Amino acid sequence: MRAIGLLGMMLVWASIAPVSLAQMPINSDAIAIVIGNRTYKHPRVPAVDYAHNDAEAMRRFVVEVLGYREGNVVVLKDASQAEMISAFGSAEDHQGHAYRLVRPKRSDLTVFFSGHGVPGRAGGGYLLPSDADPATAELNGYALRTLFANLAKLEARSVTILIDACFSGDSPKGRLIESASPVFVRGALPAAASGLTVLTAAQSDQLASWDHDARHGLFTQHVLEGLYGAADADQDGHVTAVELKAYLDEEMTYAARRRFNRQQHPSLLGDENRVLASFPAGRPPPRPYLIPPTPAPAPAMALAPVPRATGPQAAVGSLAPPQAPRSFRDCADCPEMIRIPSGSFVMGSPPDEPGRYDEEGPQRRLAVPAFALGKYEVTRAEYAAFVAATDRADGAGCRHLTRPEDEAPITWRDAPYGEGPRHPVSCVSWQDARAYAEWLARRTGRRYRLPSEAEWEYAARAGSAAATPWAAEARPICAFANIADKTARLRVPGALRLNLAECDDGQAFAAPVGSYPPNAFGLHDIIGNVFEWTEDCWNAGYDGAPAAAVSWRAGHCANRVLRGGSWLSTPGRARTAFRDWLAADQRSDGVGFRVAREE
Repeated sequence: MRAIGLLGMMLVWASIAPVSLAQMPINSDAIAIVIGNRTYKHPRVPAVDYAHNDAEAMRRFVVEVLGYREGNVVVLKDASQAEMISAFGSAEDHQGHAYRLVRPKRSDLTVFFSGHGVPGRAGGGYLLPSDADPATAELNGYALRTLFANLAKLEARSVTILIDACFSGDSPKGRLIESASPVFVRGALPAAASGLTVLTAAQSDQLASWDHDARHGLFTQHVLEGLYGAADADQDGHVTAVELKAYLDEEMTYAARRRFNRQQHPSLLGDENRVLASFPAGRPPPRPYLIPPTPAPAPAMALAPVPRATGPQAAVGSLAPPQAPRSFRDCADCPEMIRIPSGSFVMGSPPDEPGRYDEEGPQRRLAVPAFALGKYEVTRAEYAAFVAATDRADGAGCRHLTRPEDEAPITWRDAPYGEGPRHPVSCVSWQDARAYAEWLARRTGRRYRLPSEAEWEYAARAGSAAATPWAAEARPICAFANIADKTARLRVPGALRLNLAECDDGQAFAAPVGSYPPNAFGLHDIIGNVFEWTEDCWNAGYDGAPAAAVSWRAGHCANRVLRGGSWLSTPGRARTAFRDWLAADQRSDGVGFRVAREE
């Protein structure tokens, strides 16, 4: 691998002891019940467009930041009244699912709800189940007073309740309760029971807004920003309830006034000193971002005129801005996929692009049929399911970028940097990656494979002809990609010898997939994190390459093309056109893959 210099780096680091990475937080007794009610059956109740996104983002937060076990996180989408009673109990019997899960005095419990709330006729607030009539909340809603009382009886070590709903009877799409007077449409919050900390999106007579840009409720968007570190006012590594409330008062309330000309103030009840998130002081975790599915297929993108190149980031062919893509899974533990629309692009880099290598040219325009590509790099958990199903050997001799050559080799099962199930799998050869794709194809009956190099670059560019997908952004590269940066300088042996990025992405090694914003097609970590195998044989340039966006099956086929860079890539190599290679039977802890699927 000439470009990332693995052999050279191993010689440089051969006499340097590795630096261990702290393990992800673990809170094995903690429980979370996360509800996202987007679609309602009653004709008068509009959809809460981003409720499922809210729920998924909160699920990821409790697992990846708070250390909750996946099996202890219950996610309900479009929960009915019966499902909510089953989860939390009724006014007569508090022994619902939460009661069975919580270990008294040992479990921390987090409850999250995104959806509609309504007032009752006699006062008090109700969460609105998906099958409820908002005019008869007393009969088919779920009362907040019941929720608070039942959770207080569980004797959990702590209970945190986050509610992205308002109780005014109104919504961004219109009033929920027909012919109700302004005096009636007020729902008071009950006092929080002892031991509970409750944050809600708005005061009783206010409307809870949506953040259409972030695809979240305005409350959820700012709660997540706060919990991922923005609310840590004293930089001590602990976000308390009162700190989060202060952050919401400042940022969410201002956003509601500026965007919608309305008042929205959060409400905090209970223990305001409760610590809601913890991380190393001054080093909050990176915030992952979500792109929601679109109800209809994204239209094919129109080809724009090709302007004359005039500088290092001049466009050499571009596409109209793509629509938000649809995502899907073909099975429960299959990778999440993004449909990539057909289009045309110019592959490779112009001669004047900074950091360019000769292997990145000559440029040529290619037409690309529609296909699907993994939203994320294949994770350790996804690859483990394949190994368990096929008894595939782990493979030995993985090149370890931070250990002396004479140390025992590792396999994909090892986690020398503290990797968890949501980290990208590494230490897999091209042959391993191809076998995984073939297994998916057999299992689903769909044509899974590794992407061609041309498909990979088309999807990575997502309509941009610039050197990086974020070239138009003012923020530094660390806001968008996990590469070698200031964190690596502190924690990666030998990194001082590299031309590091002068910013901090918060990750010294590989990060959980989705930790950085997606590109315009909705693909995460397309640059950085781990290199990604493609189907193509290695050729030192595009002379003689296929005229279509298919894999190049001639050349040095014992070596296969890698794309995208890794956590140890320097900024000059963290470019869309950058190419590298590795022998098809070799493995590296900086190399993984994502899969493609033919449409």
